[in-house]
Amino acid sequence: MSEVVSKPKICNCAFGKQCSQKWGKLSETDDSNVRYCDECHKEVHFCHNKKSLAEHMMENHCVAVPFSILDESDIRRQGMFVGETIAPYKFKRELDD
Repeated sequence: MSEVVSKPKICNCAFGKQCSQKWGKLSETDDSNVRYCDECHKEVHFCHNKKSLAEHMMENHCVAVPFSILDESDIRRQGMFVGETIAPYKFKRELDD
């Protein structure tokens, strides 16, 4: 059974489907920031900060993001979001500024 958490949001952008997989259980690749999900057959990209998250959102990549990056008001929050992203126009426009 997967842990129940609310969907995190960043810059008015909602995340898509949250994956039941954990970063530590995904298959390692040659890149330490990318793992492979054997369940959905997609690469999952680790995001160390909001900039890398934004870049992967624009590419429609699956991501693994520590909750502390998503919610700066609670930097002690443990765990991470693993799943698909949605990259709306507003987010891209903010990156271009």
